[in-house]
Amino acid sequence: MKLLCLIWISGIIFTFVSESVSMLIVGKAIKGMAIGVAFATVPTYLYEIIPLRRRARMLTLFTFFCALGNLFMFLLPIVLSHSLQGEHYLNFHWLVELIPVTFLTIAVLFIPESPKWLASSDKWTRAADILECIEWKNSGNLERRKTRNERVKLGDKHFVVKKYSTTVEIKSCNINALFGRKYIKEITVGILLQLLVDFMGVSKLAESLNYICSACQITSLEELRMVQTFVLVVRCLFMIIPILVLDSMKRRDVLVFGVSIVSIVMVSYMIMFLAFSVRRPARSAYLNVDWVLKVEFFKERASLVLALTVFMDVLHYALILPSSWLLILETFSTSSRTRGWVFISSLHWLFACSTSLVFPFLLSHLNGWLFFIFSLVCMAAVAMSFTIQETREIMLLDSSQIVFETARNKMGKTSTLIDTKTDSD
Repeated sequence: MKLLCLIWISGIIFTFVSESVSMLIVGKAIKGMAIGVAFATVPTYLYEIIPLRRRARMLTLFTFFCALGNLFMFLLPIVLSHSLQGEHYLNFHWLVELIPVTFLTIAVLFIPESPKWLASSDKWTRAADILECIEWKNSGNLERRKTRNERVKLGDKHFVVKKYSTTVEIKSCNINALFGRKYIKEITVGILLQLLVDFMGVSKLAESLNYICSACQITSLEELRMVQTFVLVVRCLFMIIPILVLDSMKRRDVLVFGVSIVSIVMVSYMIMFLAFSVRRPARSAYLNVDWVLKVEFFKERASLVLALTVFMDVLHYALILPSSWLLILETFSTSSRTRGWVFISSLHWLFACSTSLVFPFLLSHLNGWLFFIFSLVCMAAVAMSFTIQETREIMLLDSSQIVFETARNKMGKTSTLIDTKTDSD
């Protein structure tokens, strides 16, 4: 994470001092690399450092602050454009990113190392110390005594293993092993789930909001900014809900509910575009703009299309995204989680980039039929979500099982020593 902060800061500085388009592209590429590394690193670190009963809350907080940052960075140039002359507000807008990244850099110096990483390096005592400290800060006196007694009873190694895995294997596998017989089911579930979530098309509607607003007779810059601000604010507000309740709910149930509602709304969206839209006349000035929608809505129909767009966006970011990420992380076993999540997050950016490139073109040429395709993808996601195993309790391991395994190992070693001594006699 320290390297991540350095890459991010260098990308911000490079963007700020850029004097040509090529330098700006390089700076943006460096920042994009840092963001990709952050999405691959932060969720796994939070998963390994946060107690099980608060894990969903912290992972959802991560997505919430990403949405809050998007809202802040969207509003900042609007505010600065009225106070700074020329294009200086854009440079200041890029430089402002240094503030949160600087705080992150300072925080990284004080946060503890991942206990799982320490355990994979055979630093069991240090890993147990960090885990015990975390448990102490998040529990009462009774739980603290229980944690202390549990560590003494199990020993450092099995105390750490109990927090992460149902087996004694805690070291991460290599990337090739992910596609072996042992982990193929886990990686397949992760790929299919991420593929369906990304190709449901909900996140692309927010990216193409300008085209949808244009079809709904919203064309002025002030009106477009108002709609975009409203979407981002509503997204942030509703993302507070999973922060409060997701820890106490089953991940699969939340995903099934979210995907099912989105499927219904997507079908309604398709019907609106195919049956209740009006074809724009050939003389329309909007048709001179590339990739603009060839249909339009009026009055109540336009309001309904915008309402459905906002509703699907809220469902995606408040329910589907956090629950699917939790399912993917918890589906992986301890030894495959780090490599598996890095691979899945890389696929996520690949899917997001490819769909962002082709979505405006498909939206312009297919119109409502594109949402027919998305409806089929949503229905496939519903069918798959019913087949996914619930993972909320998958990481819990009964202490008696660990004690039994420890005792069995000790008995095995003792019997081996006795046999060896008997043979020597």
